[in-house]
Amino acid sequence: VKATPRAPKIAADPRLSTAIFLVTEHLGTAMHELLWVQRLFPDRYRNVVFVSVMEVDAQAMGAPDMRQAAQGRIDQTLDYLERFCHGNGLGTARYVGYGTDPVDKLEKLVIRVTQQFPDSVCFASELILPANRRFTEWLHNQTAMALQQRLHQAAIPLVVLAISLG
Repeated sequence: VKATPRAPKIAADPRLSTAIFLVTEHLGTAMHELLWVQRLFPDRYRNVVFVSVMEVDAQAMGAPDMRQAAQGRIDQTLDYLERFCHGNGLGTARYVGYGTDPVDKLEKLVIRVTQQFPDSVCFASELILPANRRFTEWLHNQTAMALQQRLHQAAIPLVVLAISLG
């Protein structure tokens, strides 16, 4: 597995098997998730689609600098992930949304992506934090679990990978 900064871009092909990754601006978590899927399912997925939602609250609506900074961090993370995938011969696409309810927006984006890429499986991560941070862990993990329930009802598979930060 290698990251090649100058690898030619490869567009995702809807006819090929696709791993859909739900990512945030945190590169480390996204890379860990991507590498786990490559280890668990070697050569299974030829496309990688990144889906990210920026949660917009009332404060951010009135602060364009905050929105632009957050967008810049997400773009930087997605750019890196795409370069990594292209360097490993994988096609990519990205979908970024904005909304006050991230679970609702993620659900809509994932449904749209799975319609475009029918042979796909979604992946998200659940952080396993040290014992003294249980409340924080509970708050953080609600998005993946809530989305998993919704997508299950729509017959869209979402695999939640545990990532230990202990």
